[in-house]
Amino acid sequence: MRSCEAFLIIPIRSTQYVPIHPSDCLPIQKTDSISKILRLFEDIKNKDVQDIVILSGDHLYRMDYMAFVDRHREVDADITIGCLPMDDERASDFGLMKIDDTGRIIEFAEKPEGDALKAMQVDTTVLGLDAEAAAANPYIASMGIYVFKKTALVSFLNSEYPQDNDFGGEIIPKAAQDGYKVQVRTPRHKIMLALYCLFVTSVSSFS
Repeated sequence: MRSCEAFLIIPIRSTQYVPIHPSDCLPIQKTDSISKILRLFEDIKNKDVQDIVILSGDHLYRMDYMAFVDRHREVDADITIGCLPMDDERASDFGLMKIDDTGRIIEFAEKPEGDALKAMQVDTTVLGLDAEAAAANPYIASMGIYVFKKTALVSFLNSEYPQDNDFGGEIIPKAAQDGYKVQVRTPRHKIMLALYCLFVTSVSSFS
């Protein structure tokens, strides 16, 4: 089994999953992996699929994905992104966000550094942290977990942003700027229970 940093894609339709062959795992151009199997989501047999959950292949997870999807549907979002508060030391390794009081993303920066990093600091008490914890973790970081409306994802890949190859660096920031409803899923929405997420970026992060 070879390593794959592409995305595992799970259409939400009861307990039905679309199987992905290893040949569809492309380690560099992340959206290419999804484009290769886009035909499955456009197939008439999958017409009832409403939403697609996308997970990064270099993470370990334990969480309730249906709670994630339920929140996505409750607010009628085009894209919902799982998020975590983050500290200064690790923040530049992540896509960072600013949100309004409804959880809608108003600014997104992919792995910023220097002044651009400092500009993404926010008051993370909005995520349910107390003042001390918020001061230590002044960033809202993307977990690389996404829920897309199927219609929005198909449109993004086929017509809106067909030349773009990265969700965090290209498609999501453009969608937010273009007026699509891009939301975060936060602890205050009470769906971060039983959550475990480890970003396996090195041997030390795994251990």
